[in-house]
Amino acid sequence: MARRFGHTWWGKAWLDALENRALVDPNRLPRGRTYARQERVRHLEVEPGLISAYVEGTELYRSQLSVRPFSDEQWDRLLDVIVSRSAHAAALLTGELPPELDEAARQVGLELLPEAGDLGPECSCPDWAEPCKHAAALCYVVADLIDADPFVLLLLRGRNRELILGELRVRRASALDLMAGAKPRQAPGVAAATAYRRKPTPLPDALPVPRVAGRPMKLVAEPPVDSGVVAADLVGLAADAAGRAVAVLQGTGDSGLDLTVAEDLARRAAARMAVGRPLNRLAAAAGVDPAALRARAVAWTHGGRDALNALEETWQPPEDLVVEARELLGLRARVKANVVTRGRRRLILDRRRVWWCQVADDELGWVIAGPGFPDPADALVDDPEG
Repeated sequence: MARRFGHTWWGKAWLDALENRALVDPNRLPRGRTYARQERVRHLEVEPGLISAYVEGTELYRSQLSVRPFSDEQWDRLLDVIVSRSAHAAALLTGELPPELDEAARQVGLELLPEAGDLGPECSCPDWAEPCKHAAALCYVVADLIDADPFVLLLLRGRNRELILGELRVRRASALDLMAGAKPRQAPGVAAATAYRRKPTPLPDALPVPRVAGRPMKLVAEPPVDSGVVAADLVGLAADAAGRAVAVLQGTGDSGLDLTVAEDLARRAAARMAVGRPLNRLAAAAGVDPAALRARAVAWTHGGRDALNALEETWQPPEDLVVEARELLGLRARVKANVVTRGRRRLILDRRRVWWCQVADDELGWVIAGPGFPDPADALVDDPEG
């Protein structure tokens, strides 16, 4: 099957502009598509307002395509449109150009997608057509680029991703300042030559470690309705991250960045249980049974990752390692692999040769009842049946 170009609606619109430009002499377009499919476009470069490349024909030709960039005033209007809805910037960052953004730009007199008159093809070949097959090949390859990243389209309008995102951050911060009654901020900027000539200054003294984590700011806007994201959940995640960061700074905990998804879920569930918050919503979001999640949260409370491993891992230890545990539980105790059980209590030996005691819970099943110890007698808790 022949390779196709323009898989997104904005990629198709780009090619529509090319085809409208070629109405006078459209027979170059099929040759251009063939050249693009044969990967004859080499050393492609994209910069504000211009795309250039070498295209292999009877010889190697230099082709380029200019796109009319926006003025500073037009960019101000576009950035105001993007920042007016958080969903616009979020979509761009995930590789989407939402039709709503395109429509909103049109309402302030801007065309994000170039029209036929916005494209200026040029080529070093002797062909008089506009565009020639070499410039047409370049246009088809660019359709792939903007399909994958709509920021390429914005770069052609004059500004790159970093500059756009920086200006969006300033606008969002200014909006928050206005809400708080403060003076709006100005976009920071220093000429490159000035920055290069600056003498390095000493680093400022480190700020004192906070005693507790600060509270996250309330979101200015709700996430899109169809995103599946709840604002309260984002705020909760931010608070959790802040708490872990403070624990790292204080030396009282770690970041938890090495935890698996299941381990981190147990950690979060344990934190919610510690303050009396229910787990049903968290379990539903994670797609797990609430009782099973609660049992894992209890295990995490007693021993973190080690307790979870003891809860889930079965292995066959040497027989002499379980003798003492069996004697502690009595002659009627049953031994199966690394687990010694009698009644509603059992002792589990993990691979580090640490013992954990479990008790039977009518709702949760077997739950870790305390911390782990090398000596099974230290780990054993009272019989829940008395």
